[in-house]
Amino acid sequence: SMYLEQPSMALERVRLELERVGNKVNAMVRDSFPTLLVGTRDRIDALVQRDNEVDSLTDAVTLYLRELSTRDLVGPQPERLQVYLGVTSYLENIADIIETGVAADSRKRLDKDLDFTEETEDYIKDIYKELYQAAQATVEALIEDDSEKARAVIDNKSRFNGLVEKARTNVYNRLKHEKGGGLAVYKIETS
Repeated sequence: SMYLEQPSMALERVRLELERVGNKVNAMVRDSFPTLLVGTRDRIDALVQRDNEVDSLTDAVTLYLRELSTRDLVGPQPERLQVYLGVTSYLENIADIIETGVAADSRKRLDKDLDFTEETEDYIKDIYKELYQAAQATVEALIEDDSEKARAVIDNKSRFNGLVEKARTNVYNRLKHEKGGGLAVYKIETS
């Protein structure tokens, strides 16, 4: 495949490709919040479609990097390769979380004809802001070609996953189910 005989060129191609994937993932995170609150079925399906797209791109990058790892790499190249593998799986992880979590929860909202209280909306919004910043930081590390920064972002992965879990548990499982104006209203339990 292209550039595999020239690892420095190959790694640069990967960085540019991951930047592109990162921007797609960022857009997914950005759009997931309104989709969760008011999205139609079409918008939910579009989000799932975008995850499939990200998955095929990250799969291709991973295969390419694995192939590249069998070549003669010098100096900082092996380390960069490891960082890019980490970034690839991180971006795929973010997209998957949105696809499994947000899409499922958005469908639940439609199926049960639910509305969110303002309090709940604010709470979710704060979490999404942090998710967006995490995705943004990944792309910035790639643009600046900063391995240290990229590694720090990846190390933050468990915190990122924890945030999503927090959003889903608090907002969905511990919600008090209230009837209001014929609609079930989601309310956070302050426990």
